[in-house]
Amino acid sequence: MYDFRKILPFLIVIPLAATVRGFAGLGSGIITMTTFSLLDANLERVSVVLNIVFTVNTVILLYLSSRRTKIVWRRVLFVSVGTTIGIPAGYQFILRYHQLPLFKFFLGIIIIFGSVYFFFPFRFRRKIHPSFGILFGAISGFIAGAFMSGGPPLSLYLYSQMDDPRDMKGVLQATFIISSIVRLVTVGVGKEGFTADVLLTALVVMLPAAVLLYIGHRVSENLDMKLFRKLIYGLLGCFGVVIAVNGIATYFSGS
Repeated sequence: MYDFRKILPFLIVIPLAATVRGFAGLGSGIITMTTFSLLDANLERVSVVLNIVFTVNTVILLYLSSRRTKIVWRRVLFVSVGTTIGIPAGYQFILRYHQLPLFKFFLGIIIIFGSVYFFFPFRFRRKIHPSFGILFGAISGFIAGAFMSGGPPLSLYLYSQMDDPRDMKGVLQATFIISSIVRLVTVGVGKEGFTADVLLTALVVMLPAAVLLYIGHRVSENLDMKLFRKLIYGLLGCFGVVIAVNGIATYFSGS
């Protein structure tokens, strides 16, 4: 019989992360992977649960965002080609190394990078040529495949393509839905696959995550959440430092 106490951390962390994603458009992967790495969980299995819930949330957010703005699909094309290349390589990385201290070190570095990017939003002054979308997509795909945190490279590229930053959320979700499906297929054909425990956990978490995602999205339309976002990502940056230091210290103490 399945122990539902194992679901409790997922039931708390992923819906709360979905709230942040609702008003920011991204960030749920960084929040979830940060928290579970501190809980010393199996990060590969955590990433699969998150991947399933993330895919459903992306469909919801894509629908909500498309009601406000028209999605230009040609902006999604080059990035999606890149993510399709990068995701399988990233997933093989987490599959092989997720239990090793150096994996946590690299996860910590990714969290720090993502937190700094969200804390100090950066935009290129000039538009990046669309063909570079493949490169940014491949980098994002590898990070998404390994850490479920591929948002920063994507948003960095997509922001450079848009005159109105508010249009970015819909295009970003359109890109996420493709990369999420690619990752699910990659997991499905991999040796670990989808176990009953993973599917049950994702099913239980899905509804509260969807509700809080919607609440976060509605809040973003009515309130300025800049300070709240900075507090969240500043805290995550501190966690990233702790995870990276712990990973490298464990590696050297064991060698």
